[in-house]
Amino acid sequence: MLQTGFACEIITPVRGVPLAGYFNPRPNTGVLDDLKVRVLLVNNKEVETGFVVFDLYFINW
Repeated sequence: MLQTGFACEIITPVRGVPLAGYFNPRPNTGVLDDLKVRVLLVNNKEVETGFVVFDLYFINW
């Protein structure tokens, strides 16, 4: 039996977070579209796998 699952979550940062790609700090003043993360999981009782898609430009660890 094949089982699947899907989830979507909004990950838009709060207003005032510095934008990536500029030499001087430049805070965001709002958004046109929300950033999201989407996940698809598939399980067939033997193997579980999935896909994760982020709407990101820069990841700061």
